[in-house]
Amino acid sequence: MIPASVSADETSVTLDISQGNITFDKSGVSGRDASGREVSGSYANYIITQTSSIYRSNTITVSGGSHKITLSGVNIDVSNEINGCAFSIAPNATVNLTLTEGSNNTLKSENNCAGLQVPKGATITIDGAGNLTAIGAKHGAGIGGGNGGDGGKITISGSGTINATSKDYGAGIGGGDRGAGGEINISGSGTINATSGTDGAGIGGGRRGAGGEINISGAVEITAISENGGAGIGSGANASSNNGVIKINLDASGIIIAEGRDGGAGIGGGSQSSGGTINISGLGKIDAKGGVMAAGIGGGANGANDFIELQGGIINSIGGNSAGSGVAYGAGAGIGSGGSDNSGPKSVGTIKVNGDVVIFAKGGTNGTNNEFNGAAIGTGGTLSSGGTEMAFSSPSSRGIIFQAAGGTNGQVYGEVTLPGDLVIPRDYTLHIPTTNRITVPTGITLTNSGTLDNDETIYNKGTLAGTGFNGIIRQQVKWNLIDLTTDNNSEWAAPGNPFTFKLTSAPNYLLPQSITITRGGSPLASSDYTYDDSTGEVTIKSDAIPILMTAPFEIIAAGIPAQITTDPASLDFGKVSVGYERPAAKTVTITNNSDRDVAIALPTSENYIITGGDGFRNGVAALDPGGTATFIIQPKAGLAAGVYDTTLSLEGGGDEVLGQVHVKFTVEAVPPVAKTGDDTNMMPWLIVLLLSGSAIAALATITKRRKTNE
Repeated sequence: MIPASVSADETSVTLDISQGNITFDKSGVSGRDASGREVSGSYANYIITQTSSIYRSNTITVSGGSHKITLSGVNIDVSNEINGCAFSIAPNATVNLTLTEGSNNTLKSENNCAGLQVPKGATITIDGAGNLTAIGAKHGAGIGGGNGGDGGKITISGSGTINATSKDYGAGIGGGDRGAGGEINISGSGTINATSGTDGAGIGGGRRGAGGEINISGAVEITAISENGGAGIGSGANASSNNGVIKINLDASGIIIAEGRDGGAGIGGGSQSSGGTINISGLGKIDAKGGVMAAGIGGGANGANDFIELQGGIINSIGGNSAGSGVAYGAGAGIGSGGSDNSGPKSVGTIKVNGDVVIFAKGGTNGTNNEFNGAAIGTGGTLSSGGTEMAFSSPSSRGIIFQAAGGTNGQVYGEVTLPGDLVIPRDYTLHIPTTNRITVPTGITLTNSGTLDNDETIYNKGTLAGTGFNGIIRQQVKWNLIDLTTDNNSEWAAPGNPFTFKLTSAPNYLLPQSITITRGGSPLASSDYTYDDSTGEVTIKSDAIPILMTAPFEIIAAGIPAQITTDPASLDFGKVSVGYERPAAKTVTITNNSDRDVAIALPTSENYIITGGDGFRNGVAALDPGGTATFIIQPKAGLAAGVYDTTLSLEGGGDEVLGQVHVKFTVEAVPPVAKTGDDTNMMPWLIVLLLSGSAIAALATITKRRKTNE
């Protein structure tokens, strides 16, 4: 006899799918635990396990409400049950699904159903560190809509692995047969493998279904493949209206491999379908490959491109070849429209390249006649002509584009910071025109295995590898200064030129006796630079600045705390003009902060009068630890125009510098004034005026005569 239902007095409950079906509605759950006891009521979290692998034909159904469900080792297979659906969520129901770390979960459905069915109006969020395999048979998505149904709102995050497959006509993730993709959001750091057997997209629409709204971000690794007709990511085959929006913004470790086969674009439209709106940004890597006659990114076979904006990442996009040897159909563009089997090319739409993006684009080829090849970026080929390349120019474009001549010729547009490691392949050429430039950021490597045609500048904070670097290459300088300032804050040092700067100590600090300069993490030899510890002037010699470095220069130095501190630590007597009256004198108090007795000599200066005050006798102040003394400073009279900026040293015995005070005084030149009564330069002006007066008088006479004769 089965015990009575368990009341809902706990925050979570564990149910066993091998004991029977589990159903959810607005009021809660109905199912059984591992002992076969009935469980009902509402809980904060429902944990579903499976203690027996024999009973795999039970199902999970959510007919309403909002529920938090955890799968922990569930294996449901109803692929032999008519219209069997392993896990179904009704419209207007919401499920937050967590995959227990390390668990393996399988949901396998029969024809017309998705493995994990999330129709239009339903919402699911999948996270956690476990693994999920969801398989829809014919007409159903792996995760998403069933036969004839759009996908609902599907959000996937976490760090687990999701394998979503539709055998035929549905999307791996998205719409069922004749269903649009719905809203699909993928983020986190997990692995996603999404596949459609026939006509559906890997991620997006089912057969005849629009791509929907697809948002991909984070550090995910995605492989999205349509085996026949659909896009890797985008619409299914023969979508009557794509209207899809694809937004991709990957982190540096994010990777997408998207491939459409037999007419589908890698990213964009399925066969006979346009590409929709595609925006790619971020730092990740994307490989997109079109099927027969389809674009790598853009329209499917016989499909136009709508709108593409490429703003970030490293993108490799290859158009599909024509339909086979001896068939004179046009091939797809690398990025743009698909190839065409009619007399006219499909619309290239809008393609924008503007950001820190690297693009390798290559159009598909025709085995019979290369004149029917697709453009690298532009239109696909047609029955009678090849694709038309789309031109880019600075400053309207920004990025690195390998485009023409089979995608092997590259050019830098604008100022580009590499989004990730970049290799210029063998037999490839990259041109950096004048006024454009590349910045290699910290942690990134630019490897030249081809040809670098450099008219401008490479700014290197990372690593340059390979050979053939030419033009101007500036190496990064990193500053590691403590209680010091520098008059040269440049980040860059140019090979073949010395790099100079001057260090100034902070108030009540002294210049260090030595500094350290590293190159590639190793200290420079003392012969590679000079340092004057009395003035703070430093020069890195030009021979020490090579063209290629494995890491930046780093300048490491710290000020030394003064044993004698001054109050104030610096004096500014302001600005006066030549012939000035001397500014009022100022008093400086010195304090012995050391733990020993010291004798401080009165400082001297060529441009300042310095006299001893309290504590000084015969030009020397004998100070106990903590003792104080004063001296008086006043600029000398009659100094010429100039800036009298100096550091006065407070020296102990043996010329030991124990403290400093900074002093500044500015004398400006007096503008010249014309002397009263000096008519030396008046004659030329009088002559000009007299001549001008004569000309005016003559002009007046001529005018009068003309009027008289009229």
